[in-house]
Amino acid sequence: MKILFFFVDKINVVLAFFACIVLFLMMLNVAIDVLLQIVFGTPLPLTLEVVSYYYMLVVAFIPLAMVERKGGHIKVDLLVQFFPPMLQRLIDATMALAGAAFFGLVAWVTLQEALRRYEFGEYVMGTYPMLVWPARFTLPIGLGLFALVLAIKGVFLLCGRQPPPFRSGIESGNEAVAAEEARR
Repeated sequence: MKILFFFVDKINVVLAFFACIVLFLMMLNVAIDVLLQIVFGTPLPLTLEVVSYYYMLVVAFIPLAMVERKGGHIKVDLLVQFFPPMLQRLIDATMALAGAAFFGLVAWVTLQEALRRYEFGEYVMGTYPMLVWPARFTLPIGLGLFALVLAIKGVFLLCGRQPPPFRSGIESGNEAVAAEEARR
């Protein structure tokens, strides 16, 4: 089971790197658009469409699984913190498996929709026509990986074990030292 998390973590690192590049491109695209608007009085064509249909989807949905692996999602445990550790783990496992089922279903539905949009060759009319069907695959990829992480986490918790810590393989100074000490 740990080997599955190892591969999921590697996929997460690659996708997060991709999302970082997209975030940088979005920033660059919008900055150039604003600069052209101020200097020449004309915006960069298709900026609104590219930002809305591509950049925002990648930045919002692709990192979901990594955020879950790092424990970065909001968790409200006002009452649960007072429960016995075994009950807390059971509740966490139930929530993880329920989340996996929900997000897995949403990933499946969005995949079906993406395939349908691909068949139609979906595009939008802006200044120029622009294909948008490729962006439809962002949701099933991001949500599917998120569901997979939740499912694995839920199984770990049901077995009475904590999931292994996230390992990117790109640890910096303090993380590398802490990882080395944990191995000893």
